[in-house]
This record gives sequence, structure tokens and C-alpha cells, in this order.
Amino acid sequence: MNKRVRIITDTGADLPKELIQEKGIVMLGMGVELDGKVYNGLELDTNKFYKDMRAGAVARTSQVLYKDMQDTVNKVIEQNEIPYYIVFSSRLSGTFQTANLLLQELNNPEVFLIDSKAASTGHGLLVLEAAEMAEKGASAEEITARLEFLISRLEHIFAVDDLVYLKRGGRISSMKAIIGGMLKIKPILHFVDGAIHQFDKARSTKQVINRMLEIMDERGVDIPSQRIGISHADNPETAAELKEAIQTKYGVTNFIEAEISPVIGAHSGPGTIALFFLSNKQGGEEEK
Repeated sequence: MNKRVRIITDTGADLPKELIQEKGIVMLGMGVELDGKVYNGLELDTNKFYKDMRAGAVARTSQVLYKDMQDTVNKVIEQNEIPYYIVFSSRLSGTFQTANLLLQELNNPEVFLIDSKAASTGHGLLVLEAAEMAEKGASAEEITARLEFLISRLEHIFAVDDLVYLKRGGRISSMKAIIGGMLKIKPILHFVDGAIHQFDKARSTKQVINRMLEIMDERGVDIPSQRIGISHADNPETAAELKEAIQTKYGVTNFIEAEISPVIGAHSGPGTIALFFLSNKQGGEEEK
């Protein structure tokens, strides 16, 4: 009998807790520092975290600890299963590099590692796809082939509510944050090969939703048949509006909805709204 592939991921992937449990996904916690106190990302209460951020608390993040990875992978091996770790984008965290060191140390051909080049529920969609394939008995090689196809086509379109959080994380300059804040600009960003790039901007929630739908029109393929991801950071109202707009326009019935975890929210900030879908090529035909 073939060994089962066991999917491992980290808190860079935002999926509903019930799905994580149902699919037997093993979750590793990244570190989150909030006003000088360090937490495991799995332990934080999301609602309190965003409330604290809105009140001025400063958050920082750190990668998955080497020992946590090592212990988890060894436990899966001891269970006579094949560890398959889908890692938060290597362009946003050093976790993938650390995992590579572990892979070299183990020197075990039955341990698999893949750079998701993704974040939040985009990362989560990849993890869910892999877990469902593993559940049906797919091999690690079959899962890798499918994920490589999806990674190259997975769109991340997201808007932040306040530029100050991107500034704190070093994503934009102080001057841009000051000017953007004065103008009440909501930057619309996207991923290109696992890295964040500014794509457009809006001045209202309505404009954000309309622009996201336009981007789906421009880039999306066979939208009605897709599983669409929507995530938000303490912004359920906008997430609900976006979902309703997509349902009305495309007739989509398959959604994955999740809260943005503190690991991601520490950088994007409360109010963020994100949309994930498949296109012909991630980031469109050219970077904007």
C-alpha cells in the first residue's frame, strides 16, 4: 500500500479552521510580535489583534522556527506518511530558505517542499487543492505538477485600508504613506512571482470592489467554474459585498472565505480585503 501524502503548511495560509481540521492539514505557526511581546501565530485571537492594531499597537512577524519544522516533519515520517510542506512565499519570508536547510539535512527523497509564491487565502487555496488530492491518494509528484500549474496562474488582488501599515513593514516610503493618508488613497496591489507590486488605487470601498471585478474580467478564465478565495482583515462587510458582486456578475457558487491571519495582517493592516482567482498568467501579461 502506498504511503499517504500529509500536507504541512504555515500560518501564511489563511483557511477556515474547520477545513484545516477536516482535511488533516498540519499547520506550523510563524511568530508575531505585538508591542514587544512574542506569540506563536496559531495562538493569537484575530479580533483582539486587529483591535489592538487600530489602537496603535505595532506588530512584527518572524519565520517558522527550524525546530518546529524538524519536529513536525519527523513526526509525519514516524506515522509512515510522506511530509509535503507548502511554504509561504519565499519573496515575503525566510521560512522557505529555512525549510530548504532542513530538507538538505534530512536528505530524504520522501520529504517534499514547494514555494507557494502565495499568501493568505491564495496560499490556502493551493494547500486545500493539495490536501484534497492527497485525500484521494495522489502521489507527491502528481501534487507538485498540479501546484506548479496553479501557482503560475493564481492571482492575488488586494487593497489595504491605510498605508501606514505598509510603511511600518518597509513596503513603501514614509512620504508616500503621509501623502496617501492625506488623500485617503486605498492602494490596489497584486502579486508577480510571489512579490507584492502596486497595481492601481481607489478612493472608496465601492471603487475597490468595482476595480477588482474589472481585473477579474481582464484576467480571469472560466470564472463561474472556479473556486474563488476572499479574505479580509476585520472587514467582513466589504468581503460580503465583494462576494455578492461576484455571485451576481458570474454566478460563482464555490467560495473559500477566511479572515486574514495576524501573520499577514501585521503588514497589510486592518481593513484589508483580498481576492484570489485563476488567470492565464499571474500578474497579467505584464507587470504594472
